[in-house]
Amino acid sequence: TGADPDGKGRRRSLPWPHPVGRYHGHLRRICPCRNPVRLSAGSAARHTECPFCGDQQRKIAENGSAYITYSLAPYHKHHLLVIPHKHTESLLKITDEEMRDIDKLQKLALNILYKLGYDNASFLVREGNSRDRSISHIHFHVIPDINIGDVDHDGNKRTILTDEEIDGVMKDFKSALDQVTPS
Repeated sequence: TGADPDGKGRRRSLPWPHPVGRYHGHLRRICPCRNPVRLSAGSAARHTECPFCGDQQRKIAENGSAYITYSLAPYHKHHLLVIPHKHTESLLKITDEEMRDIDKLQKLALNILYKLGYDNASFLVREGNSRDRSISHIHFHVIPDINIGDVDHDGNKRTILTDEEIDGVMKDFKSALDQVTPS
């Protein structure tokens, strides 16, 4: 159902098939491939355009390069998103001017959360190909009072790196840095 079972801004997982709900005047749900599907009476489901590029009635604030909205699949009740107007999957395709506008909106989103009574937030960027993402359009999450977790990407309990592991990771990063051309 997605309801907030304990009143702390957390939602339960929705089983598939998800209940169909209203989305900008259209019936909408997420299909197993995690792409938006728009449904109409008597027709088969079909994939739609990027929801971040389409109807933007849920704008809270905007500037020349981006806008703030709220998440329709939130980690928390007051989960905000900063979304560039330009459709791109890569942070590397965002110009310096666009990034300054995005930064301003992230600070505004944080101030909004503070005014709502929160005293901390986590920032998360969804960048790159659409694997494990719901939307193939770069977006910046501003999420209040969330515990990112004590498990790593494989589901194992997170641990502090040993000195040897730190040396290996630093070598990896420095090797990659040597291959990066300055922007």
